[in-house]
Amino acid sequence: KLLHVLQSGEFSPLGSEKEVRTDTWVLAATNHELEEDIRKEKFREDLYYRLSTVEIALPPLRDRKDDIHLLFRKFAADFAQKYKMPTIRLDDAAVNMLTAYRWPGNIRQLRNEIARAVLFLEDRELLDTGRLSREISGEEASRTGASLAEILSGMRAAIDRQAG
Repeated sequence: KLLHVLQSGEFSPLGSEKEVRTDTWVLAATNHELEEDIRKEKFREDLYYRLSTVEIALPPLRDRKDDIHLLFRKFAADFAQKYKMPTIRLDDAAVNMLTAYRWPGNIRQLRNEIARAVLFLEDRELLDTGRLSREISGEEASRTGASLAEILSGMRAAIDRQAG
């Protein structure tokens, strides 16, 4: 069915016999070498050629160190708007630590790190290395020292701010 939609732009909604025309683009991303997967018969060649109209090669975040602080500022602004709070900033040591980290989870991991910081940062403005997760900071235990009650309180406050 997907191949048919990609090829013709038409599909039949579930339970209907009538074809519906759609004008859509599909944006797909992968960290696989699809040509190799095709050779190993792990990916369908016909699907590959239907999806590969425009190919954009984007290196992993660990290879784009200059993007880390820019992405941090973008995500921090997004979360500040969503949770109706001031935008958090990074101190210089935190910028250096984030830039030095290898980011195996790529941009999703960076976004989650920022979301965690936004929810639990007490002064709501400046993020220092002491407030980064233990995975980023390399510490054995989280340095936030937050109890479960404090964590839940931070989450509740964020939800309340979002609800208005």
